[in-house]
Amino acid sequence: LLTPDATELWQAIGQALGPDPSGITVRGHTDSEQWKPGQAANNRSLSAGRAEATRQALMHQGVAESRFRRIEGVADRELLVKDNPSDPRNRRISILLVN
Repeated sequence: LLTPDATELWQAIGQALGPDPSGITVRGHTDSEQWKPGQAANNRSLSAGRAEATRQALMHQGVAESRFRRIEGVADRELLVKDNPSDPRNRRISILLVN
């Protein structure tokens, strides 16, 4: 479940994207912290799940499914904080409008 603040944020993003006809690319990102050995998940699956959850949240806010061009999990390949790959700020999503 989303917190009330997160719900409000998704509503604002959905309203901002709603009237724009551009295509959308969603990327999920992670930090470079490695998963414990023996776990089925990894940073690639986590980032892909983050991107898919974002797509679903945007669709719930009225963004048409046909607008989504790409849903990508890029793991730790596009770090926000390049000098500190373990920085939690690297755990994020990016939403790109595509013409």
